[in-house]
Amino acid sequence: MKNLICIGMLLFFATPVFSELSDSDLQRIREIVQSTVAAEGKQIRAEMNAAIEASESS
Repeated sequence: MKNLICIGMLLFFATPVFSELSDSDLQRIREIVQSTVAAEGKQIRAEMNAAIEASESS
């Protein structure tokens, strides 16, 4: 029981880890998101054009 109390106290008083994203990290995340959104937009546009052409030819 004493071991559990000691472990509990140790975990309770353990300092939390704080981290921050640097400006370069945030910029890299923005670039990844922008490229992904652009690729998805192109794919959706191609699918829409294909659907429109299929409906017009019918």
